[in-house]
Amino acid sequence: MTALDDEQTASYIVAHLRYAGATDSIYSTDAIMEISSRSRGVPRIINKICTHTLLYASCQGVQVITKDLVEQVVKNELPQCILM
Repeated sequence: MTALDDEQTASYIVAHLRYAGATDSIYSTDAIMEISSRSRGVPRIINKICTHTLLYASCQGVQVITKDLVEQVVKNELPQCILM
């Protein structure tokens, strides 16, 4: 499987959120672009980042996941070896 580009990554995230029953925008556009950049379009890493950001946002009572929150999660919660 080849890596997803920014547009495909956004579609991938939105589709997964719809499958889960989300009806509102949970991720800002900047957050999705940051996820795309940090994951290099690799679906497994996109999933890991999204799972951790959703948990982090839930614990903090955040309604919309921003680029800053993605950066925090990547820095503090994910092993750097999966992001290299």
